[in-house]
Amino acid sequence: MLEGSNLIGLSEAEWLALSPTEQHALKQNARDVFETAGADAVIDTLADLMPLIEIYNQQQAALLLTPGPLTTSLSVKTECWLTTALGR
Repeated sequence: MLEGSNLIGLSEAEWLALSPTEQHALKQNARDVFETAGADAVIDTLADLMPLIEIYNQQQAALLLTPGPLTTSLSVKTECWLTTALGR
């Protein structure tokens, strides 16, 4: 999940204070990190979770939900943190 993720690292108030362009850029950076780390699916918000579960149920595929950055390598987490911290 992108919004509220550790990769973006903002409070709700900080997130809402950003322009849509800034939000999009941060979400795209986080999406790229998750996908590079091997995520099968990346969602924007919890509202996107149920439709994703339905897709997996229809495919009868195994679905493992993980907290994201806790399961990625240290180098990926460090790269994302540096990019986010220096890019703001």
